[in-house]
Amino acid sequence: MKIQDATAKCEEVLNWMKEGSWSPEEADDLSKVLLQMQEEVAKKSWRNGVEQERISQILATPIEKGEVTMIQTHKHSAMVAVVEAGSDRAVVKCRGQYPDKSRREVVHYKLAEYLGLDGVVAPIITTAVDLKISSRPSTNNLKDVLQRELFDFYSGAAPPVEHCSAEAFIACNPWESTGIASALSNEKGFCDLQSAFLSTPLGKLADEGNTLLLSSTPTDYDFIQLIETTSQEYLEKLILLNIVTLQRDGTPVNLMVQELNGGGFKLMAIDNTRTFGDLAEDKLILSLEEDDSRFGSYWYPCSLAMPGALKPLSNTFLKEVAAWSPEDIEAFLTRHLTVNNMPDTASAAKCARRVEHIQTLLKDDPCLSLKQLAYKVVPSWEADWNVVCEAGELGPLPDLQELTETGEPISGWIQEERDYYKQERMKMIGSITGATAALLAGGWVLSRFLRKQ
Repeated sequence: MKIQDATAKCEEVLNWMKEGSWSPEEADDLSKVLLQMQEEVAKKSWRNGVEQERISQILATPIEKGEVTMIQTHKHSAMVAVVEAGSDRAVVKCRGQYPDKSRREVVHYKLAEYLGLDGVVAPIITTAVDLKISSRPSTNNLKDVLQRELFDFYSGAAPPVEHCSAEAFIACNPWESTGIASALSNEKGFCDLQSAFLSTPLGKLADEGNTLLLSSTPTDYDFIQLIETTSQEYLEKLILLNIVTLQRDGTPVNLMVQELNGGGFKLMAIDNTRTFGDLAEDKLILSLEEDDSRFGSYWYPCSLAMPGALKPLSNTFLKEVAAWSPEDIEAFLTRHLTVNNMPDTASAAKCARRVEHIQTLLKDDPCLSLKQLAYKVVPSWEADWNVVCEAGELGPLPDLQELTETGEPISGWIQEERDYYKQERMKMIGSITGATAALLAGGWVLSRFLRKQ
């Protein structure tokens, strides 16, 4: 139930109670229903607002009490800002060179909120980096510093940059955890799913070239516990959103790990620029390259390799999905999605048809697993599963998913993997050049050629 729907129903029940008469039993039933609705509204409001509020507070920090560090990973990348205010840290990833990409990211976030799939997409903070200004801004707080840095960076761009959105996300352990989140995250407190694995002893065996800056040394079982305690509710939201928006860059490095206040973890999607589009779901082109500009190319959504993807949708989400209106969704996207400043009606229509397909499939078989549902709506994902697993692009996740399905002990798998990587390294010593070793050292696993077939 979306926030606006729950609020409206609460008001409707209240008005009815004021106007009507009822028996004590009816009054008791109505009170229980109203309390449940109010709790749902409060829960959803907290989830939607807590991250944006924390980010707003960080950005509002006076300049003498915080710091903004600008980073550009390579000459073609967008700017990234690490904003620090005491122990609070946020990352702001900025978009500016490509207006359509910037707007698509904004719409992806808006649609997640519109559908009630909140909390699995990094909040978009367009107001923090409004570039439609004629002079260099003054600085009073960290938000001003960020805007000034962006103004300086983009002011000489050709063609001129008139708009820049940004997504922001808080650290892996926002609640000052000293547990797994603290162990897995880097010195700034951030962690993506790929780094979470590579920071473990097994991950270091898989990729001896990684240079992660860790706050401490996690164990292999820390990573296993992270996977096992990933919130099923948030995973359902993430996979549903990936299907609806035709996510084409849901790689492990684009999933940030965040600890939940009540325990456990959730995955938050970033860099959601390869979404929507007038594409055939059975004609996508799997890419194993670092960059790929081919029309219809995509990187596999690793959320489908999580153990929780083998479970069906919960009853809560079955009801929510059944209540979605494909017509309203298409109208919403037609208002917001653009290509070259024109409404992207084709992408909006495709998205609405995927929603219809999801609803039909779940009506016919509500016990479909999340993975089965995804495969039926986006056949390319099923067709490419074996290829992406053999290439090692999903790291240990397919193995962990299979262990969950078969019920085999994880401890035995960890030792088997350690022995495997050690044996492969011994085989390679003295037989590869320094250049080849460098090529093998930068991935999610030792090399896509060394995964067990």
